[in-house]
Amino acid sequence: MAAFERFYEAEYPPVDSVVMAKIISIGETMFQAKLLEYDKTAFILRSCILGNGRLVRATRRSTAFKLGDEVPRHVLRVEPSTDFIDLSSKGLPYEEARYHKEQYHKSKMVVSILRHTCIQMNLDEKSCENLVRNTSWYFDKKFDRRGKTYEIFQGAASNPCVLDECDIDTETRATLLRVIRLKFAPKLVALRSVVEVTCFTYEGIDAIKRALREGLSVAIDSCPLEVGVTLP
Repeated sequence: MAAFERFYEAEYPPVDSVVMAKIISIGETMFQAKLLEYDKTAFILRSCILGNGRLVRATRRSTAFKLGDEVPRHVLRVEPSTDFIDLSSKGLPYEEARYHKEQYHKSKMVVSILRHTCIQMNLDEKSCENLVRNTSWYFDKKFDRRGKTYEIFQGAASNPCVLDECDIDTETRATLLRVIRLKFAPKLVALRSVVEVTCFTYEGIDAIKRALREGLSVAIDSCPLEVGVTLP
């Protein structure tokens, strides 16, 4: 669906912003990359041309890419008339890179939620775009921060009223909320503990059985408890 090809309302990334780029081609003088959030192709120069015409290769550290690598990079230049986007070959500091990768994965989850909502409702292309515009793009514009929708959706799982300001009908809202709750459902965690118990009389065996049954009695539906016996 074309409505989900880009994560944000702007068709092109702003200059000096950070984007996630996937390396799709490696050339002698440049890398070709797909902008994962904008469905655009960008280029990363692996050399630069000095004023005297000499070609100087960029540092090896900044251009050590492999096909399929997904890396955050600053946008240096955007020319909408020619659809040309130039990215920096210089990497980001570790903490900044990790932050932008987390933001990308949060935005990717928002897109996944909206896509599944459209699929379940069998919406056409225009309706899908309206849903994205009235939810994800709306919250990003309202709070002037990319990725804010993730936090809104996460809060909607327990407080649905945060979606009331979205311009969507009741059926779409109910379906969206159902998908949100499914995506943000708590992950089940299984804990296992080994407890060694010993006894030397028949009375001790009976006492151990009573103690284990008492432990099982405190189990609840949301946190079941099982006890098994392992012989030495």
